Amino acid sequence: MRGLTPAGAQGAVNLSHADNPRILEHHLLYAAEHIFPARNYFRVNGSPVLFLYTLRDYTDFAAPLARIFAAVEHRIGAPLYVVGAPPPRPPRPPRLPR
Repeated sequence: MRGLTPAGAQGAVNLSHADNPRILEHHLLYAAEHIFPARNYFRVNGSPVLFLYTLRDYTDFAAPLARIFAAVEHRIGAPLYVVGAPPPRPPRPPRLPR
């Protein structure tokens, strides 16, 4: 996401670091006002769907996301339906010869 500061190994983004929580909140509140209300925005049971494809790239995210989601849900008057991508599976070990 544009503006977040990598603050860890291998480009991981710590969502509790510096301005990262404020930046993410700004992006999601913008979406709450300008994108989620659109008639053609994808919804589940009336709630706008937020896809977090790269959640595995973030660290220390539980508390900031809880606070940010609460602010967004307050703004839109409904819960978000959040879909997070699981971390990739490690590669399979090679098969042993028989």
